[in-house]
Amino acid sequence: MLFMVNHNFPHDLDIEPSVDLLGLQSQRGDQDLFGLNAQRETIARYGIAGRVWEAAYALLLYVDPPPTWEFDPPFLESPDSSQYTMVELGSGTGIIARSLSRSLTSGKDIIVSTDLPEVCPLLDENLRGELNGIVFVYFPELLAPLLRTLIHLTSPSVTSSSPSLIISYKIRSLEKETPFWTAFGLYFSFQPVLSRCRFTDSEQHDQSWQRLGSSFEDTTFIFVARRRPDSFAWQIPTNDHDLLAGVGALGTDTPKGDEYFESLLLMTMDDS
Repeated sequence: MLFMVNHNFPHDLDIEPSVDLLGLQSQRGDQDLFGLNAQRETIARYGIAGRVWEAAYALLLYVDPPPTWEFDPPFLESPDSSQYTMVELGSGTGIIARSLSRSLTSGKDIIVSTDLPEVCPLLDENLRGELNGIVFVYFPELLAPLLRTLIHLTSPSVTSSSPSLIISYKIRSLEKETPFWTAFGLYFSFQPVLSRCRFTDSEQHDQSWQRLGSSFEDTTFIFVARRRPDSFAWQIPTNDHDLLAGVGALGTDTPKGDEYFESLLLMTMDDS
């Protein structure tokens, strides 16, 4: 007997629409697609994929900020002179892809939005008329496949350039999520995005740089990452447990992990 599992409808699913505390949706006129009422409808139809998760608001602020916000590093170094191809993994409601479509150059830049087949109709509804790649993972068992996908997409066999990864991360279950970051740091160098803002365009930048997400109610990060060139020669283990344990990294079969993420958490605790 074959049982089909829909990860978007786990047993006893009980989630409510998220609230956009930054007011970004109202500024863009997207309440009809991503507001509370819209989320209630899409949660009923698509489960977890129909909710706008809190990390999305931080990412939305980064990719399409109000004019008084500044980031280091910026989302796009030279939006007018470069051609961009972006792949979004787990697009869900499509709120990020819709915002990206307004920031990029129509006809030149490419946005690829991806999700499970059963979620694609929702993407089609919300992105229709907007599009002619950023990451949301809820289940710990999907963290190893996520890392494997990121390694694949940044490998020389797939791209000849050195693509940047942008990950919006809200801590949910640190004990379960830390193995991903200790393994991720072996393959990728990454840093948190910093931000500052001024009250009006005419005022000077009198605010110091702060980590984007430091003022949020829950601990949230935006990371920008690049593949470590020496990792191209490593043998990637086929077993998910071995991948998260660092087996094969640094060219050895012993378990290992990168400590940068844990050090960053300690500094975050000191700042608070």
